[in-house]
Amino acid sequence: MRKTWLFSLITLLFFQISCSEETPEVELLDEEPEINIVSPLGLNATISGEEEVSIEITFSDDIGLSSFSVISAPLQLSSQADLQGLTSYTFKQAMTITASAGSFSVAISTTDTNDQEVTRSLVITKMEDNVINVTIDPSSTYQTVRNFGASDAWSTQFVGKNWPAYKKDKISGFVI
Repeated sequence: MRKTWLFSLITLLFFQISCSEETPEVELLDEEPEINIVSPLGLNATISGEEEVSIEITFSDDIGLSSFSVISAPLQLSSQADLQGLTSYTFKQAMTITASAGSFSVAISTTDTNDQEVTRSLVITKMEDNVINVTIDPSSTYQTVRNFGASDAWSTQFVGKNWPAYKKDKISGFVI
C-alpha cells in the first residue's frame, strides 16, 4: 500500500511540474520578400515600333508586405502602394512606349512588415522605328539550285612547276 501511495504522489508531482512549464512560442522565420517579374520575361525586354508592353510583377512575403513601388521616369511610370500586411500582391500595367529608341530602366522595390527591403531592376530596350522585317514564304520558288561545286584548277598551276626542261617539253607536245 505504501508503494502505491508513493508512486501516486511521484506521478502527481511530475504531472504538476510538466504542466506548469511555459510552452515556448514558435518563432516564424522571416525571409526577405520576393519579387517575381512575370512579364516581360527575364530582366530585359526588347520591343520595336509602337508595340504595347505589359508589365506584370508579383510581390510576396511569408510574414506580410508593407509596400511596393514600380518607378521609371523616362517611361512616365510611377506606382506605389501600402500593402497593409498582404502576403502577396500582383502589379499589372500595360503601356505603349512612344519615346524614341533607347534603353529604359524600371526600378522595382518592396518592403515587408519587418522593414526588409528588396529591389530589382528591369530594362526595356526600344529599337529604332525603321526596323525592316523580312518574311520568307517557302511556298514561292524563284530559283532552283540543283548542284553546287567549286574549282581551283586555274589558280594553282602545279603541272610541270618543278619539272626538268625535257619533261616540260614532252608534256607540252601532248597539249598542242
